[in-house]
Amino acid sequence: MLEKINMKIPISIQLENINVEVTPTKKVIKDIVGFVELQIIDNQGNVAFIVRGCTIKVKTFNNRPTFTVNAPAYKSGFGYKTSFIIENKNLWFNTVEAILKEFREKTGGRSPEDYLNSSEEVNPNDIPF
Repeated sequence: MLEKINMKIPISIQLENINVEVTPTKKVIKDIVGFVELQIIDNQGNVAFIVRGCTIKVKTFNNRPTFTVNAPAYKSGFGYKTSFIIENKNLWFNTVEAILKEFREKTGGRSPEDYLNSSEEVNPNDIPF
């Protein structure tokens, strides 16, 4: 097995903001109802990096439908592994709240229940990346 090597890259910027861009799907794709791009902004107002591939899904917990936000992930074996992790739980919670707020604004306040029975097969080429 290969040994992991940690290389530190010094940076002289401070991260200031996260811009959220939500794209609701035209049709429900399995349980996905939206896609998200996060732009991480530095203290000079420049985009330091972009994270694409977050999804907004409709899930049911305790017989109650709800929206969930999932970070980008990649297929590994029979499942998926998250490829972007915000370790600071408060920052992740605030990011999710901003994502869902923009999603509600762009969809006219649609609820999770509005999406439950509208699932249909979608061509993967129709997914807006």
